[in-house]
Amino acid sequence: MPKISIIIAVYNVEKYLKQCLDSLVNQTLQDIEIIFTDDGSTDNSLNILKEYRQKDNRIKIIEQENQGPGIARNNALDIATGKYIMIVDPDDWLELDACELAYNQIEQNQNDLVIFDYKRFDETSGKFIDDGDKFYPYKDCIDNPHINVAEQKENFIQNAFAWQKIYNKKFLDNNSIRFLPKYLGEDAPFAALSIMQSTDISILNKPLYNYRVRSNSASYDTERWNEHVSSKIFVLDYVISNNFKKNIISKYLEYLFNSLKFWYKIYADMDSAVKKEYKNRMFACFNQNYDYMSTKTKFRYNLFKYNLEGLYYKLIRPIGKYCIVLPYRKIRAALQGK
Repeated sequence: MPKISIIIAVYNVEKYLKQCLDSLVNQTLQDIEIIFTDDGSTDNSLNILKEYRQKDNRIKIIEQENQGPGIARNNALDIATGKYIMIVDPDDWLELDACELAYNQIEQNQNDLVIFDYKRFDETSGKFIDDGDKFYPYKDCIDNPHINVAEQKENFIQNAFAWQKIYNKKFLDNNSIRFLPKYLGEDAPFAALSIMQSTDISILNKPLYNYRVRSNSASYDTERWNEHVSSKIFVLDYVISNNFKKNIISKYLEYLFNSLKFWYKIYADMDSAVKKEYKNRMFACFNQNYDYMSTKTKFRYNLFKYNLEGLYYKLIRPIGKYCIVLPYRKIRAALQGK
């Protein structure tokens, strides 16, 4: 049994694939298996994979007709023999010590999964993007080796990236956690359900993953916007029908609102025809599940729904802050005899 199985779904990424492969075969932790599923590539991707496999017998290749990354990753997961699982996109790459550091932490703590930091690389500028402190929400428990998500005030579901984690494979199998059989939005349910069903997580505050930001990413395919929305709503329906704790459902709704609002703005700018349909789908979802939403999420949702965000953030919120500060200054001046 290898220590880690790394899962990669490949489709027409010959431009980036060698950088990804080099970062995997040169890991400081050598006891790994690397499973690629070629999802019917029509470029030179499959030949590149076969070239590397001739030099490294840890590489396994599954060939399939084009069915989307969800099925491609699931097929790789089904044959994975590693104790732990890592997910890598073929246009991204790992730090060379990523597997070693991730393995050491999850093995020592015996967690369900470990969340680690990442860096974003802007392909257009050729520079890394400064995201600030992405791990700020975890500041109160970052050194805790055994975190129960249900007991945390902060929302761990916000980082619903499948590739930002190392998973205990037994945990995934026992909870039947797999990718949705879709082309778009298939990974967020995998990551979100992993977090929501786990009772033992730890945080590795070090960037191990390099995420490439591409202008031609499949995520920006407006023709598949409905898949993107339905994948995330699928998770909401799942946690409600399976009687997850209300605070977990509430946190997922917070994540869902933030995510759908973010993508709504992108899709609306790209295709005006999508704008109305997308918004109506959002309203139907949140109106139906309004009672599960936290007070904060309800407030933000209503600002969005009634087009009051601009007024609130430009006028009402600054006035509110001023009204709070002004009495304090008066009281302080009176106490100081001024």
